[in-house]
Amino acid sequence: MKLIFLGVSSALSVGYKSFHANIISKVMSPYELNPLNINPLRDVLASTIDFDYLHTNSVCQLFIAATNVGNGRLRVFKNSDVCLNAVLASACLPFLFQAVEVDGEDYWDGGYIGNPPLFPLISETKSQDILIVQINPVNIEETPTHAREILDRINTLSFNSSLMRELRAVKFVTDLIDNGELSSEKHKRVYIHTIEAESVVKGLGVSSKLNTDAEYIDYLFQSGRRLADEFLANHFDKIGKQSSTDIVEKFM
Repeated sequence: MKLIFLGVSSALSVGYKSFHANIISKVMSPYELNPLNINPLRDVLASTIDFDYLHTNSVCQLFIAATNVGNGRLRVFKNSDVCLNAVLASACLPFLFQAVEVDGEDYWDGGYIGNPPLFPLISETKSQDILIVQINPVNIEETPTHAREILDRINTLSFNSSLMRELRAVKFVTDLIDNGELSSEKHKRVYIHTIEAESVVKGLGVSSKLNTDAEYIDYLFQSGRRLADEFLANHFDKIGKQSSTDIVEKFM
């Protein structure tokens, strides 16, 4: 496993800044800390993504989820209605960013209700295969004992809960189809695959989530490529034929 060693001053700087950012975000809201609602990501997205092309391109279907702050419902944006604010809303953590308005409604990160939502992939696409890239660890080796670690684990469990519920439903319907109790002609038989990052993220501390060091980001990127290559080498022949992930063993 490749390790990234930051210089002592760099590591301390990251830990120091993330620690204080974490503490401040629990005391003051982003409306107090950032009253002008400045978000550098807005300019990056605006200069990188051609939303007009996305609206007319149906070759690749895109689904982006956000949580409606007012009614608690999940909204799934599709190609035709994905906009800059929809993308920002889908990544809006309320302790760090002000709610993002789309069509007169305020939204937070979609992970609170669906992380990710599987139902549009089942009902609105022809593909039988669903590949989940899982970056939140399901399993941990030790019970957290420090306040920040406890909060981090609570957040992880909360964000994983919707995925686990949907996968249990997928398993239930799949069993009915396999047992002949539901028609495979009227109901889609879904195959589940996962690329897991637990081997990479389990050793990272809470502060790593706020680490924007270029070398660290590159480490995550290269790790993702490696895990994807391993998945293809081990399970490519199962795509379209069977699940490579045992839902019962992993999620139930």
